[in-house]
Amino acid sequence: MSEEKTPAEKKVEIKTEKKSEETKAPAKKESTTPSTGKKEAPAKKESTPPSTEEKPKTSAQTSGNRRSKFGRPSTIDLENWKPKTELGREVLAGNYESLDSIWDNAKVIREPEIVDFLLPGLEERILKIGKGQRPFKWVQRMTDSGRRSKYFVAAAVGDKNGYVGFGIGRAKDFGGAISQAMRRARLNLTKVEFGSGSWDEASSEGKHSIPYKVTGKCSSVSLDLLPAPKGTGLVANKISSDLISLAGISDLWTKSRGHTKTRVNMAAATFNALKKLSKDNND
Repeated sequence: MSEEKTPAEKKVEIKTEKKSEETKAPAKKESTTPSTGKKEAPAKKESTPPSTEEKPKTSAQTSGNRRSKFGRPSTIDLENWKPKTELGREVLAGNYESLDSIWDNAKVIREPEIVDFLLPGLEERILKIGKGQRPFKWVQRMTDSGRRSKYFVAAAVGDKNGYVGFGIGRAKDFGGAISQAMRRARLNLTKVEFGSGSWDEASSEGKHSIPYKVTGKCSSVSLDLLPAPKGTGLVANKISSDLISLAGISDLWTKSRGHTKTRVNMAAATFNALKKLSKDNND
């Protein structure tokens, strides 16, 4: 009589049988060619030529054609402009052809894109109001948690054909202050009337100076703008010259009083004087 095996012995036999089957399985041989017996080289993948399809341009690339004086792209993107006001929708539809027609109808411009849409050749300029001819200055305020510093930037825009604007921006970063100042300068646009600075010139040539004397004031700074004959140039400091040249005036005398070293007040006084040359103020 054969002795019966215990369950533990049966498990050991099953495991040994599985191991023997694994060792008996034939190993995979590398494929060889019948003639030479050498290994086949792996098939090379066919290289696909690079696609020539143009990628869609981003808004920063589309607006890169118009750049400010400091190399920054313009902050106004007309291609993706969706008007938010009724006036903006009317301008986009073509109901207004110029800024003069908007002002004649006593409309208020709330979107800077309207100005760029009607004046495509607008030039931007950042005024150097900081210490050492810097294009910015630091402003601080004291809070419970400490001092809070911001960039303070003054900007001007104009087409050198009578339209000029001035704006101020404050932000924690330099780029944000520039964009805010540019938007405010567009919304604060005015049109300047030209004139002649000499009685000897013909009326057709009187588009290089202003028609009469005007005075602008901001804080302690007071500035007089006086007509000058052709060939005189801009007899003014750097800040005032930047604003006056953007308006398209080439010959002018100026007279200033007060603390003129405060460049922001000097720029504001110059713009306030130019605003008095607009048609609306004369009426």
